[in-house]
Amino acid sequence: MSIRTRLMALMAGFAAMALVIATLGLMTLSDYRAMMADSNRAWENSWRGERLNHLVSNVVMESRGMYSAADPAEVPMFAGNLNRNLDAITALLSDWKTAGPAEAKLVTSIEPDVAHFISLRRQMVILALAGHEAEAHALGLSNRTDRTAFQDHLDTVVSQIRVNLDAARQRADRYSRSRAIEFAIAAGVGILSMSALALWALARFVTRPLKALARAIIDTAESDYSVPLPDPKGGDEISTIWRALNILKHRAIEAERLAALQREAEHQKEIELRQLILD
Repeated sequence: MSIRTRLMALMAGFAAMALVIATLGLMTLSDYRAMMADSNRAWENSWRGERLNHLVSNVVMESRGMYSAADPAEVPMFAGNLNRNLDAITALLSDWKTAGPAEAKLVTSIEPDVAHFISLRRQMVILALAGHEAEAHALGLSNRTDRTAFQDHLDTVVSQIRVNLDAARQRADRYSRSRAIEFAIAAGVGILSMSALALWALARFVTRPLKALARAIIDTAESDYSVPLPDPKGGDEISTIWRALNILKHRAIEAERLAALQREAEHQKEIELRQLILD
């Protein structure tokens, strides 16, 4: 395997690690969106519950103003305000009921009490506008027990909605913290693992082979042929250089052998020449 291929394999490993972390990030975003949607739904339910409670309180106050008005001319004003609050309650429940299955179930649980409350207040308006403020007051007093029970029921529903809102926020916070830790662990383990693998691969396949190759080249250049050279069969760059160095070494040895023979032959001729001169 060539150095380039090994480096590409390392890059592929880093890419795979990045893909895993990106996938974890996308899953986190998806889960967090779902949790935020639950939190927003809980917040909207809390707002609607508080709004309903506020409107009911407004209706009670306008009712008291209507049958306690010092000036009969003020009764239509209180009656108009009361009707507008009742219309707002009806619109709020209608909108709340279509927000989802859980919201529809919640609205259904209080709908009969709300319908009775609205019906009775409409009757009080009719009596007050007809000049029968005392009868309107008596009707309100006769329904005080039911209204108190309705208010208690409504307060219980609103309290439960607040509990749900707090629970949704806590879930989102816990999830955010746990995923932050998971991200840190995944990134840390991935980076350390890939860094260790990269260092090992560089040392195993690049640094050590190059050091051995450099030592062999120096020995060959200094005519030190005592250390045998490896004869690798691989197709990578290091193996190719080893094979080339082996060829170079053999040729250098052969060149030195031929040079030695030539020197020996020249020396022998010189001896023979001297012998002829002496003779």
